[in-house]
Amino acid sequence: MKILLIGYGYWGKKIFAVFKQLNLLQISVYDIATNKESLDQFLNKIEPIDCVFIVTPAETHFALVKKFLLAGKHVFVEKPLCLNGKEATELVNLAKKKNKILFVDYIYFLLMLFFQYI
Repeated sequence: MKILLIGYGYWGKKIFAVFKQLNLLQISVYDIATNKESLDQFLNKIEPIDCVFIVTPAETHFALVKKFLLAGKHVFVEKPLCLNGKEATELVNLAKKKNKILFVDYIYFLLMLFFQYI
């Protein structure tokens, strides 16, 4: 599976470390704060991706999630999904329309899922 990780700050580094343990993944990393080229320029230089992990400041989430859902990619995004309910509804509806997974990282949700299956 080919993954794009956008954001290489505190949480991005933690997620990257987990990916590295899963040797089956091919990971490309784009950091908005340090990359000199635009995201589109970067995307043109890498192999096509299957999904994207967005670990960036909250104000960037809506545009990035929308961009990748429209491109037909599964998306994982750090919380919050976006900054208002209207944007959140638009993204959820877009994910449904495109039949793609949109997953918002929320530790309590993950714990709830975990305990549901044990």
